[in-house]
Amino acid sequence: MWVPKLALPAIAMFAATAFAQGSPADLAAALSNSDAALRAVAYETAAKHGPEAISAVAPLLNHENPAVVRAAKLAIEKIAGAASTPETARQTASRALCRALFIVQSEEGRRWLFWLVSYTCGPEAVDSLSVFLDNPETFDHAVFALQSIGGPESVNVLARKLAAASLEQRVAMLIALGAIRDASAVQTLLTEAKKPEPDCIPAIEALGRIGGKEALKAVSAAIRRSANPRIADAYLRLLEQQSGKLAAKGYANLLKTTQNPKLQCAALRGLGKTAKAGSAKDITRYLAAERADVAGAARAALVDLPGAAVDRKLTSLLRKAQPDAKSQLLEVLYARSPDSVRPILEEAVQSDPTVEVKAAALELLARTMDSQYESLYLEGAQQSDDSIKTAAVHGYLKLAAKVLGDGDRYKALEMYHRSLDLAGGVEEKRLALQGLTQIASPDTLLRLQNLADNQPPEELRLDLGRCALAIADALRSSDRDLALQVYNAVLDRAAFRELSLQAADGLRALGITVDAKDRYGYITRWKLVGPFLNMGFQTSYPPEVEFKPKADYAGVEGRRIRWTDLVVTDVQGCTDLAETLKPNENVIAYACAEVTVTQAQDVILKIGSDDGVICWLNGAKIHEHDVARRLQPDNDTVPAKLKAGKNILLMKIVQGGGGWGFCARLTTPDGKPLRFEN
Repeated sequence: MWVPKLALPAIAMFAATAFAQGSPADLAAALSNSDAALRAVAYETAAKHGPEAISAVAPLLNHENPAVVRAAKLAIEKIAGAASTPETARQTASRALCRALFIVQSEEGRRWLFWLVSYTCGPEAVDSLSVFLDNPETFDHAVFALQSIGGPESVNVLARKLAAASLEQRVAMLIALGAIRDASAVQTLLTEAKKPEPDCIPAIEALGRIGGKEALKAVSAAIRRSANPRIADAYLRLLEQQSGKLAAKGYANLLKTTQNPKLQCAALRGLGKTAKAGSAKDITRYLAAERADVAGAARAALVDLPGAAVDRKLTSLLRKAQPDAKSQLLEVLYARSPDSVRPILEEAVQSDPTVEVKAAALELLARTMDSQYESLYLEGAQQSDDSIKTAAVHGYLKLAAKVLGDGDRYKALEMYHRSLDLAGGVEEKRLALQGLTQIASPDTLLRLQNLADNQPPEELRLDLGRCALAIADALRSSDRDLALQVYNAVLDRAAFRELSLQAADGLRALGITVDAKDRYGYITRWKLVGPFLNMGFQTSYPPEVEFKPKADYAGVEGRRIRWTDLVVTDVQGCTDLAETLKPNENVIAYACAEVTVTQAQDVILKIGSDDGVICWLNGAKIHEHDVARRLQPDNDTVPAKLKAGKNILLMKIVQGGGGWGFCARLTTPDGKPLRFEN
């Protein structure tokens, strides 16, 4: 019969009333109806039927239609949810769900029921669940449900079933007993913990979760007879639950018995939180541990120990300690009380016989940023021992930074100059240069010149250049000629692209344009074609065969590509191909240039590329380098011969990912820029 669409809501309303007033069998029939709308009405009104309807609906979990199964689940959930109170209704629903476990045969349906039982049922479900422990197919689900329900009832069932369980099942039940954390499981677990390894391990771990004096006693005995880290972990878990004195004793016992660095660290951290001054001596022994994490844990524990008695004990230990431990103890005392330890540090600097301790004391005094130690640092900076000298210069540099921060630029300049003169190591020189960069005084230029002339290490050159550029920037308005001189000096010496670009910017601000070709020999006019798909470094593409300026080629993604003109304005002749060509990953490009000279001559071709590169000169391959690297001018140096007149240089620049670019310049064999037409 044809029914108008507008009549359907009325039918649904009628059906809702009928289902609510009907029997559980009527509800089950509606839930299995082929009409989705009627199923929806049925499960929405299911709660009105009460817990007794669960037994009628549960068989639908075996249904072959997933939509019917889903409707049945929703209905059962609504019934169980509505029956959560009062307690009698909850128990009725719980028993109905347990009966349903025996009705449902599908694996998915039964698994879902166990899940529902685990969070809606109480102790009344335990006996029913115990039956499913005997079936390997339902064992895991039953253990999970019992663990979720918890209480002595679940403990009793799991303990009773242990004897007949397989090894794998026994482990699962012991884990569940630990997760339930009910004291009624302790006696069972104590019995299991007496078994030999590895059978005892799950029980010991479970005891660690439950806690209590009996558990602590049993696990303490186990740790004395075994170095198993799982037993130690259980012991640590138990100690975390104990009071200070008892926990401290346990951590001390663990520290004596274990050689495991992880457990040593845990025991030391525990002592730091629970022990008193009497434990300081035992902890101090670990300051000299070979492993940095253990020594660090010992330091942290000594810092954490509470009370003035600990300070007195550490001071007493300091007098008798070996140099390496003495240095560590000084650091601990400083961390505990920076002000009260100062007299001890001052005494160590003045009179301790070992340079290691003197240097450590100087480093700690430097943290105070106190100007009263300035003369002490200057005296130490004159020492021949590198460790004392380094510590003293570090302290003096910290003072200089404080003086600069306070606004006294003149005194800070003097102090940074002195630091630069006294510093023996690269790190100290860099710190001094960084301070001088902030001040940017032309009085520093002579020192920079001297450093630059003495072939400084690469890590120092960048700070040298930055300092010089800061000074040049400051000079622009007051001394243009000197600023020009500094910019040009940095540009000519720059080993870092960052410095070259900044120097060129500075010159440009003063109206000076740098010609990369005339000044350094860079090739600045090219023909460029690409990108081609990167099929391999040695794969040959048409531009390698013959240079045809008007030719076009098949590029990436089938695009037609042609040679285009490229004029380079970069001060180092660099071209950023990643910006110029798209796509720019896993591709190849070619750059071609004409170089004209008046006579045949030997030259040096200096190439920069990101990534690999192949070069041909007048059709002959003269260089190749298959490499992944960033672009830096003069990455590669290649001897070559130019003929009189026009020469053709072809470069193949190979790209994987990231940056992509190239540059090339020509010099005479002695390194001077070559004069040529491009």
